[in-house]
Amino acid sequence: MHGKGTAIYSVGNEGVTETYEGDWIQSKRQGEGTYKFKDGVSYHGQWDNDQINGKGTAHYPNGNVYEGDWVQGKIEGNGFCDFMMETHMKESGKMGRCMGRESIIMLTVTPTMANGSMTEGTALA
Repeated sequence: MHGKGTAIYSVGNEGVTETYEGDWIQSKRQGEGTYKFKDGVSYHGQWDNDQINGKGTAHYPNGNVYEGDWVQGKIEGNGFCDFMMETHMKESGKMGRCMGRESIIMLTVTPTMANGSMTEGTALA
């Protein structure tokens, strides 16, 4: 896959899906895209070599939002956290420190791939 497209990933045996819609280069997520996770988390932002990397925003089902820097799927660098029913805070740090409490945010996206082709899920160009 090359260009813009959508992939639908089957997760488990319960008919649950996750989706990615955005830019592709050589069947890898590259550029800008949106991923919607089965747990209700969504990420929109930059991708590099099939990983969340660069500037992006994650929205969580409880209303929390993180907007800022990501490195290989982890919060790293500068960002802005908006906690539902709490004050805004700006933080520079590593590994999701600004999401506070006992929470570390890491978004991992691992589709099943073989020889550069998706073996699980459906790719729609």
